[in-house]
Amino acid sequence: MQEVERSLGEILKLSSLETSTPTRPLPDLSAPRITNRNPYLNRMMIKHREDFFGRVQEVKRIFARLNATPPGSVSIVGDRKIGKSSLLNYVYSRNVRQQYLEEADKTIMVFLDLQQEKQMSVESFVRTLLGIANFELRDRLDVSDCTLNLDGIRDMVQRLDARAFGWPSCSTSSRP
Repeated sequence: MQEVERSLGEILKLSSLETSTPTRPLPDLSAPRITNRNPYLNRMMIKHREDFFGRVQEVKRIFARLNATPPGSVSIVGDRKIGKSSLLNYVYSRNVRQQYLEEADKTIMVFLDLQQEKQMSVESFVRTLLGIANFELRDRLDVSDCTLNLDGIRDMVQRLDARAFGWPSCSTSSRP
């Protein structure tokens, strides 16, 4: 590839001598490609950890509250489309939790994005919540037999408390 680039460079130099038209320098193809792609302009929640950047202080503050004794709740409030859900999605990432949580194996986190679920029934909400909780608790605690109503959520929380699991609370809200 370098040989091709060198040959192309020589050809371009020769043609510029003949035409005396200035040529642009060739890009350095051996260097990593830098893109101007800004994931925050997508106006959608960032779902891939590698696309999330620039919120180190916010992430540390969230985990400081979650690691406190007793754990604190976190509410992320701000204007629409500034990255609140992206921030929570990043915090929810299993690798990030393992990195920041002091007792990651005793903490259950459930990420529910309810923006598109304005007409969700209580039963559907409970089914979704218990399903995600059961997934998060796999091999540690089974909550699949909890009833699909608010009593089922209470039953799950009591089981979590009995097994000394932490149940941190994080939420987002847009300003009107």
